[in-house]
Amino acid sequence: MRLWPDSLASRLIALLLLALALAQVVSLLVFSHERGRAAELSARQYVQNRVVSTVNLLADTPAEQRRAVLRRANTAGLRVHLARQPRRIGPPETAEERALAGHLREALGASAGAIHVRLRGGRDVDRPLIAIAVQLTDGPWLLAVKILREPPPQWSAASLLALLLSALFIVVAVILGVRGITASLRRLSDAADQLGRGERLPALPETGPADLRRTAAAFNRMQARLERFLSDRTRMLAAVSHDLRTPITALRLRAEFIEDDDNRAHIQQTLDDMQRITEATLDFARSETGSEASQSVNLSVLIERLASDYHAMGHDVSVSAPGDVTLTCRRSLITRALRNLIDNALTYGGRAKLTLNAGDNGLAIHVADAGPGIPAADRERVFDPFVRLEGSRNAETGGVGLGLSIARGAARAHGGDIRFVDDPHDGFTVVLSLPREQTGSG
Repeated sequence: MRLWPDSLASRLIALLLLALALAQVVSLLVFSHERGRAAELSARQYVQNRVVSTVNLLADTPAEQRRAVLRRANTAGLRVHLARQPRRIGPPETAEERALAGHLREALGASAGAIHVRLRGGRDVDRPLIAIAVQLTDGPWLLAVKILREPPPQWSAASLLALLLSALFIVVAVILGVRGITASLRRLSDAADQLGRGERLPALPETGPADLRRTAAAFNRMQARLERFLSDRTRMLAAVSHDLRTPITALRLRAEFIEDDDNRAHIQQTLDDMQRITEATLDFARSETGSEASQSVNLSVLIERLASDYHAMGHDVSVSAPGDVTLTCRRSLITRALRNLIDNALTYGGRAKLTLNAGDNGLAIHVADAGPGIPAADRERVFDPFVRLEGSRNAETGGVGLGLSIARGAARAHGGDIRFVDDPHDGFTVVLSLPREQTGSG
């Protein structure tokens, strides 16, 4: 079970609430200590005043009436009586005891003899107390003992209410303050995800705190550089393709004057291959520019329509797909990837069996054929542009080596990938996997 929140706003709220709770606990501990100290000082003053008044009163009271004075001097928390000796109340030892004894001496003057003080137990008493022994001028000792009681803890309803109100105010303030920051971060995250899929998007608004403004500006600059790079590359390839068409056309016209039929056919085939390679290269470059906007596409319908088109051309293409599986994607890019995979299956395996599987975590389109497959050592290399296991560029034995590159580029532009599987039932299978995000199935 996750105890620590995952989102930025939740973590800030949790940290501030934790800091508030710790601050309240520390404040209550300090307040409790100070309150206890203040209560002790007040008790000392009270005992000092009672002792001074009782000593002065006993000095003017005959011995037979002193018991009545002592009964009136006793209270619920203070015990006063006469004794021949100070018992366990010894002379003052600590600075506080000497200070209290000094105040008593100053207040009593010559009306008292020796003064002993013991605070908070000393060495011989195990309970917090204030004990004072004052020797009267006629010999006996007046003993005054007050036992101190710790004040009750102050976790009152008012304290708890103040804590809850403070926590509520902090949560509201953090939610309002963090909402703008997290919104900017979400925009940046979504934009980075879209840019990673090759989509074009407007520049991010450079608003909010300085750090977020700098981050948004850096992202916009990076996006502009990437768009310029891809646009320049596409324009360059388009220019090369356009410039090659003229000499290819001229060579094709000159080839018509060659009398040797075999030689003429060979040259024309070579020129056709050159034109195909040029156009395929341009298509490959255009597929990575991300000029197409994403839209909701019913993959089940798309695959069935592709299979129907191939059926019309006399190819063996079968489909197994659920009734309604949709995906937010670039339709033409996914279509081009599927066509390339189907063409490869038909070229090297004679048939194509398409299966669409929709799960909670993603979608998978299986394209199986009856061909020999691809050796394990070459299964990663075949995704490189212009790589063909069959060395020629003849259209009868395959394409120019860009089909799988375009297909994998399309899959990765949507956050997916392509892999190969040796299925004992369906044969060699190419699996186009796409993430389940932004998808829905009926």
